[in-house]
Order: sequence, then C-alpha cells, then structure tokens
Amino acid sequence: MPIDDFMQRRGAPRQPRTVPGDECKESEGRVPDELIDFWRVNGVGCYADTMYRMCTPPYFDEIFQVALGQDASRFIEDFSAFGYSSLATVDLWHKAGRHFTLSLDAGLLMDVTSRDRTAAPPCDLEDMYRLAGLAMPENVREIFIAGRDVPEDIGAVLMSVTSDDNYRFVDDDVGLPLLPQLRKLHGDLVEGEVYFRSHRDAPNLARHYLRTSVAEAVMRMPRPLIHAYAVEVEGMQEIRETRYPCA
Repeated sequence: MPIDDFMQRRGAPRQPRTVPGDECKESEGRVPDELIDFWRVNGVGCYADTMYRMCTPPYFDEIFQVALGQDASRFIEDFSAFGYSSLATVDLWHKAGRHFTLSLDAGLLMDVTSRDRTAAPPCDLEDMYRLAGLAMPENVREIFIAGRDVPEDIGAVLMSVTSDDNYRFVDDDVGLPLLPQLRKLHGDLVEGEVYFRSHRDAPNLARHYLRTSVAEAVMRMPRPLIHAYAVEVEGMQEIRETRYPCA
C-alpha cells in the first residue's frame, strides 16, 4: 500500500510536531524514504484517538543508548523506531526491511515479519472470496503462500499499527476493556508518555499499570531482551525465543 493511500484513509496525524530537516537527514537510510517524505510534509503526531504516536529514530536513539548499555550500538544499528503505542510497544524498522515490535513491559523483541510470512492460510478462504463477490482460484492456497514473501510495505504497516481495533479490543485478565480503565485511573497521555505494566509477570489489570515517560519505561524494561520469531514447521507456525543479542 503506498503511503499516500495510508494518508487518504487515516488522514494527517493529530497534534503534529514539525520534523526538522536535520532530524529527517539523520533518519535517511534507516527507514523507507517515503516515510521520511511523509514526515517532511505532515510531521509526526498521533492516531487512534492518541493511542498511537509516530516518532523518528533519533527520538529513541538517545534513550536506547543509555538504557541498553553495551548492547546499545548494535541495537541502534539494527533497529530504527518509527512509532509507539500507549501500551508501551515500540514499532521498529530493521535494517533488512523487516518490521519488529519491542514490548517495553515484557522486554520482548518480536519479528512481526517472520510471523506474517509463516502464517497458515485462513480456513475460510472460500467464504472470503464469496463475500467479496469473486471467484476463488483453484490454486488459492499457493497464491496466499506466495503472497507472504512480498517485501514489507511501510504504508500497510502504518495502516495496521494505527488501527483503532488494536486498542478497542484489548481486555484485561478478567475480560474488561483495558484502555478505558487506564484512562480513568491515570488520565489521558501526552506526547512522550505510555501506560506501563509495573512487572511483566504481574496480572494484566489496570491497577498494575503506571503512567510514565517513554524514557522511564525503556529504563525499566526487563533485561536481557527476549527475541521472538516465527518459523514454519510441517505447515504450522511455531514461535521460538532466544536472547538478544544472540552470541
């Protein structure tokens, strides 16, 4: 999806901050050029009723430099932040053109691209084609599997991470919507703040969350980081974990 299509469907960011030219220059070669062009025109701001905020790589570089110690240089070389959610998940663009997320309260570095590329074909493909009014090809499974290997598209990634559904359907451990509780308990967030679960093993309940700065959340992030990635085993997706950085 071209980033212009993202702009047409989501609109310009709310509460925008102008991105200076030197900040754009510093981001060149780290994220797709079309994303930098978007920042130059529209700045960075929020989507999904302020539950998601765009940022540029330098915004997190200084924080990672302090928080990650001896692993910081390698991490910053590998990953560039381009946004973060109210629930303290940072979206990262890998230098190989892959999409990762970093969940700050869990210290979990997830290779989202690997998960997408090993996903099994939906069991309701026939229904999907019928509802769309299209004839289903005989080789639909092969088409789906081949489509998993297309390069990551920053426009499509932005469409996904800025969706209201990412927050509307997040429940706590007793099945109640989490975000309304957090807003009532801690108030609305401003730029540079997140709701951060105090411990990764704590129950997923509003009372275990803090309203804190992004920098503080990164500093409190559990270490070592867990690197999670998906592989396909006999046609099924399997999630594996290792430490980051790998030896």
